Amino acid sequence: MPVVEHLPADAPVAARTWVALASISLGTFALVTTEFLPVGLLKEIAGGLDVTEGMAGLAVTMPGVVAAVAGPLMMLAAGRIDRRLGLVLMTALLAASNAVAALAPNIALMLAGRFLLGLAVGGFWALAVSAAARMVPPAKMGSAIAVVLAGISAGTVLGVPAGALIGEWAGWRSAFAVAAAAAMLILGAQAVVLPRLPVERGVRPAGLIALFRRRDALVGLAATVLVIAGHFAAYTFVTPFLIDLARFDRQATTMLLAAYGVAAFFGNFIAGRLATARTRATLAGVALLTAGVTLVLPRSAPFAVSTALLVVVWGVAFGGLPVALQTWMYKASGDEKEAGQVVFNSVFQWALALGALIGGTIVDRTGIAAAMAAGGSLALAAAVLVAAAGAGRAGRPDAAPPAAAH
Repeated sequence: MPVVEHLPADAPVAARTWVALASISLGTFALVTTEFLPVGLLKEIAGGLDVTEGMAGLAVTMPGVVAAVAGPLMMLAAGRIDRRLGLVLMTALLAASNAVAALAPNIALMLAGRFLLGLAVGGFWALAVSAAARMVPPAKMGSAIAVVLAGISAGTVLGVPAGALIGEWAGWRSAFAVAAAAAMLILGAQAVVLPRLPVERGVRPAGLIALFRRRDALVGLAATVLVIAGHFAAYTFVTPFLIDLARFDRQATTMLLAAYGVAAFFGNFIAGRLATARTRATLAGVALLTAGVTLVLPRSAPFAVSTALLVVVWGVAFGGLPVALQTWMYKASGDEKEAGQVVFNSVFQWALALGALIGGTIVDRTGIAAAMAAGGSLALAAAVLVAAAGAGRAGRPDAAPPAAAH
């Protein structure tokens, strides 16, 4: 098994490297599919386990909370373990979580399986981006990260609906069983194609603390909280917005959300091409685009065509957000690349939950249009923060990254 070495800035990327990156992308695809699989199967899971839908909903909540808390702890415990082995182990946890869920006779074991998924999510996301960035020369970093993160959009567009369809045809347990089998196949592929990724030092408590003394890292984390919370404050309620305010029927709404996912897939790669050289402009741009869409959408509700176009643009913007944020944090973390990814992933999970909470509170008190406006305001604040942080200076996140993370 080859070992990743320091790469010259203009070195060509071997075909086997893109294959290895694709195996990591398949892992992100499987993670996203599994994380949101219960959303389309909630009624069936609740009936099968003889619990309320609210109780079954914990299967959606638990992985995110576990990932936010356990991710940093797992990386501290990992020490200097080869990151190739770490990725394979996280995929194994993913397979195990689906197997437990498929066989669970009660809600307690279902939640135990989802706990394992939370561990996999926290560990895999902490490793995946830094591993991808180390496998390519600096000039290709954004493209490599985009390949890995493409699994998010693919999971949203293909994985989650496919899981719901399998559940409808063969039962919800079959959906989890198929997801477990897919994870095992991905695990086998990663074991074969991933290069060795040794590290000179692991994530340390001192490294996590040092991150909070880096100006650009703090800007990146603050921007993450603002724009991700803003996005999910609005996007959590996009379906009722489209049906109740924009007057789309159920079929048209489903098709429009699928178009959103396809647009996010392309937005991911567009941002990937731009983010390496123009990190600040890319991040400020996608945050501003998110703000513009969510602020304008309530006013466009009476107009079907403009509403549909705005939703597609929103997909492009959100597809670019993870790439831009991850690239910013990678560059801003200095010598503590993995520490930066660990903290970023934890903050991302908390921001997601915070955004949904903010949106839900506003919807209950004021309405969906107000939640959209609040989300847009948060995203706009993120864009202003990122732009202002670079005013009058050459910001570190726009500087060329080092040849390797370690």
